[in-house]
Formats: sequence, C-alpha cells, structure tokens
Amino acid sequence: MLIATVIATGVFAAATSLPGGTNDDTGKPNYLKKTPFSVFAISDAFAFISSSTAILIF
Repeated sequence: MLIATVIATGVFAAATSLPGGTNDDTGKPNYLKKTPFSVFAISDAFAFISSSTAILIF
C-alpha cells in the first residue's frame, strides 16, 4: 500500500503540472491536440485510477 500511495502522489503531481503549460487566454493545455500529450493524459489517468484502487482495496 505504501508503493501505491507514492505512485498516486507522483501521478497527481504530474497531472496538475501539465507539460508545456497552459494558454493564458483560454486556459487549455498548449499541447492539447498533440498525440504524445493524449498518450500522457491517458496513461496518467490509468496510473492514478490503478493506484487509487490498490489503496482502497488494501
């Protein structure tokens, strides 16, 4: 459970500090339409859900 907590903490930090920053006018991520950003967002969400589930189960 300790490892899952550390992973969840790291994933949450990665999700809140978006790579490339955000557009000041719209507030949307600068790399929103780029494929690597989509891969990052999906894998980040999957990691957060997986580690949160592990924390709740154990």
